[in-house]
Amino acid sequence: MLGLARTFAEAGMSALVVNDDPRLTAIGERRPGTTNGVPYMNLGAPTGSRRQRWARRRSFGARLAAVISATVDVDDVQVVCVPSYFYTPRTRRFLRGAAPAATLIVDVVERHDAGQFPRGRLEPYFIRHRLTSWYAERTADRVIVISRALAAGPFRSRSPFVLPPTVEVADFRDAAEATRPEGPTTVTYVGSPGSKDDLSALVAAVGQLSATERAALRIVVGGVDREAMAQLPGLSTASLLEIDDVLEVVGKLDRSGVAHLLARSHYTILIRDPDAGFARFGFPTKVPESMAAGCPPIANLTSDLGDYITDGRDSLICPGPTASQIAATLRRALQDVAAGEHPRRSLEAARTADERFTAASWAPDLYSWLTADSGR
Repeated sequence: MLGLARTFAEAGMSALVVNDDPRLTAIGERRPGTTNGVPYMNLGAPTGSRRQRWARRRSFGARLAAVISATVDVDDVQVVCVPSYFYTPRTRRFLRGAAPAATLIVDVVERHDAGQFPRGRLEPYFIRHRLTSWYAERTADRVIVISRALAAGPFRSRSPFVLPPTVEVADFRDAAEATRPEGPTTVTYVGSPGSKDDLSALVAAVGQLSATERAALRIVVGGVDREAMAQLPGLSTASLLEIDDVLEVVGKLDRSGVAHLLARSHYTILIRDPDAGFARFGFPTKVPESMAAGCPPIANLTSDLGDYITDGRDSLICPGPTASQIAATLRRALQDVAAGEHPRRSLEAARTADERFTAASWAPDLYSWLTADSGR
């Protein structure tokens, strides 16, 4: 959402973008989305007991309206943008009262499959997500989606604007300009493995490499400790010990820690099930961040990735999510580094991030879309 705020600012629009991430700013605090000061607010995602989370979700619209009234000159606000998860009739009613002249935009970044959840279609999160998406499709002034699949699917009647994740390239400039250390080819995964990112195929792929290939490779996993990794589906303490000569697990990292890790990595890796709803409709933010840091991604094509990355230029595209396909792509990475190709590929990755995944690169199209007739 902060990237979206920057894009509105670059487009010259006075927009108020609201987030719900508890890791960011305190309730009601304003943060500039860019240097020209477009407001970005984070009310804090619901935490605590189930009843407390329900109460915070229900009060989202009222809290947001109160903050807008206290801190923002609504006469200057052209756009209010909120995440789809919190877009309910109550939120819409409060926002209409707080900023009646503003265009109300809903940002949609995901669509889940019932199979992701223990209770399937009865999972409260799944039900809320589908209901808020249904309501946004019918009542929001405009809709922004993260992928063409969302644009062509549940929101096709709204002619939504497709905006992939954007990054602040400057945050990763040191990593992009860093000289990768001598030694093994370092392939890094950073994230929250589990239901979305299955690391078991990667571990199995390493097991298919020869002793010579393994000696030239280092797999680094960030975002999870070794004990938690061993408990992931398809993995165990024994399976991790089988690749212990290759594996380094660094645990959870803050943003600066991620940048530091990327600065010493040759490639990142992200393999997902291409048929899963989150992979088809979402867009992995890890990819533009990796490219901004000069780390070409190793990834299979999910969502719209094929529109932005090019195999053999700024990335290595894995033909699929199986262990044998991942092993073949890891061999390509080893060959690239051995042949001295990695520095060129790193430069191309950073160039793609700058040209395709920044606020400035999307601002003209966003402005044209915002100023065009909505068709409703």
